[in-house]
Amino acid sequence: MCSGKEQANGAWKNKIKSPAIRENGELKECSYDDAIKKAAEILAAARRPLLYGWSSTVYEADKVGVELAEEIGAVIDNTASLCHAPSVLAIQDVGLPSCTLGG
Repeated sequence: MCSGKEQANGAWKNKIKSPAIRENGELKECSYDDAIKKAAEILAAARRPLLYGWSSTVYEADKVGVELAEEIGAVIDNTASLCHAPSVLAIQDVGLPSCTLGG
């Protein structure tokens, strides 16, 4: 979902409208069945599979993603690890003020 500012700037124009598979460095549109088959092939061949994203998905999709990660021995992560990591490191380094005494 785009914010009003992003919509005004035309971010919605770059929305992916159909699945695509990269062939010879170029994205080529394909059917959903072909895209799912290719994704499964990539995951099956991966030595250290990573299922990344998940921040904007519904519970049912998260549940299936966790089941898939367990089945293939993958790491599952969401975008918060990248987005909030600097904040967590800063809190670890300097602490987190939670209140003040007096004034």
